[in-house]
Amino acid sequence: VEKRDLIDKACEVMISKNNNEQNNNNNNNNNNNENDNEEGKETDKEWILEGLILADGGLKAELEAKKVIHQLYFKLFGEAHFKQNFAIVFAKLYTKLQMSSLEYMDIKEDNEENPLEELLSMSVQVITVPSYVPLIVKGKPKLLDQMIDLIMKILEKAVVKHKKEEEKEIINHKNEIVINRKYIRVQIDIKYLFAIDEAVKYLLFENPALFERFIKLLSWID
Repeated sequence: VEKRDLIDKACEVMISKNNNEQNNNNNNNNNNNENDNEEGKETDKEWILEGLILADGGLKAELEAKKVIHQLYFKLFGEAHFKQNFAIVFAKLYTKLQMSSLEYMDIKEDNEENPLEELLSMSVQVITVPSYVPLIVKGKPKLLDQMIDLIMKILEKAVVKHKKEEEKEIINHKNEIVINRKYIRVQIDIKYLFAIDEAVKYLLFENPALFERFIKLLSWID
């Protein structure tokens, strides 16, 4: 299948699934015509990519469409500009995607696959690239901030008072959140990110508030 064909098919899927969102965005764009042509083109590209990514979870019944979109991603990952744009958009949507995945896990049948699992596994394609760290960690997406805040949000429901030290909080390992490892995808992504020096330096030396939250997270582990 030619790359152009994949792009056309993927865009058709995105448009059919997000027609209402497109109309809303078009209305918003009409009120913001001061951007130059190049900025407008980049915004359009980002919006299309964002629409494709957000549509992914809604394609659980359209497996062929999902397959086409994922083929598109992997073909285009060979192009540095696309991969960088994908990294930025994926990082921007990270918390939203993870929360949608968790919500689905709560309602799905035992033998039913999570429709977002394959998309979320693509994180390794973008967060392991050292040159992207300034863009997705230090830049606007603040990916590491999202990850630490998200894993704390997931685990806080499993936090209880320590039996011997009441002022201390620890994770109850018998809680269903821990048993079902609902935190595991975010934990894996944090591990990937911590393999890059710039991300670790950002946590230790550039964001004291985030480091404080990270220490609190560690304190929950008994």
